[in-house]
Amino acid sequence: MIHAAVTNNKSNLGMYAEALMNRTCDFYKDRGIALIEKREIPIKITKNLNDSMIIGKLLKKSTVDYVGSVDGRRFEIEVKQTKNNNWSIDMLQEHQYNYLLSLKKFKIDGYVLVYFSQQEEFYLLDIEWIHKTIQNQKTRTIKYEKISSENKKIPITFPGIIDILTVINN
Repeated sequence: MIHAAVTNNKSNLGMYAEALMNRTCDFYKDRGIALIEKREIPIKITKNLNDSMIIGKLLKKSTVDYVGSVDGRRFEIEVKQTKNNNWSIDMLQEHQYNYLLSLKKFKIDGYVLVYFSQQEEFYLLDIEWIHKTIQNQKTRTIKYEKISSENKKIPITFPGIIDILTVINN
């Protein structure tokens, strides 16, 4: 099952990375490769306006977008997309950043999957690499050049799968 249309155009630019990630989750699960699931946002529906619109109340802050497991290893991923030639830590909410950092003490890997739309490239950034980089450079923005030179580009394989396991398995 595909959760969303997968096209890379201006009308759904913000959804492209997440749509491909959803397709990736289905692909891995259907083939018994890995189990990665989208976390649900904790919302209480307060009013149903029509078939496609609701009013709701956020019950609590969500953590990250995806939780997964492969070969007995657990990981969690937040997906972000930028049209800039850099990526800012400010794209993560503070509680998400702290949550991802706290995972290591439970032997869980934390990542941010960043899609650079200008370059049409994905990078899976380990939260500890992000933290060290931000601490060392004293700025909250990491340039694309640094990300691409110090991290492995994630290929998109047929049929539109982000091959994140190439990084997670290494």
